[in-house]
Amino acid sequence: MVGGLVGYSYEGSTIRNSYSTASVNGITGGLTGGLVGFLYNSHILNSYSTGSVVTTSTSRGGLLGDKGGNAYSIIDSFYDKETSGQSDTGKGTGKTTAEMTTLATFTDTATTGLSTSWDFNSIWNIDTSGTINSGYPYLR
Repeated sequence: MVGGLVGYSYEGSTIRNSYSTASVNGITGGLTGGLVGFLYNSHILNSYSTGSVVTTSTSRGGLLGDKGGNAYSIIDSFYDKETSGQSDTGKGTGKTTAEMTTLATFTDTATTGLSTSWDFNSIWNIDTSGTINSGYPYLR
């Protein structure tokens, strides 16, 4: 299990307000995700990933490699489908680089995959000039 931030999130964990820009190179047959390799009865909330995901495994994804159990959720979380090289459904919402560097993607609840606006007053920030964190949101 290989992830840009977490390899294996197990039983009741919550990954919240986090991101990974790491490029992930998984093993054959391994669970490989841009943020998390495997999510078991755990939750991902307000998080994203932008790094490339390279593996021959079919259990791969831009945000999440695979999920299991019956008590998991992925809420308001995204991955850059251009930089990750992935296009999967049910494991986070894929966005273009232009969308991932636009404030409205994370604040406008009319955006596909967003039910509640991210907190850009006290948790997140975004540099629209693209200088800081290549224009992607970052933690304050």
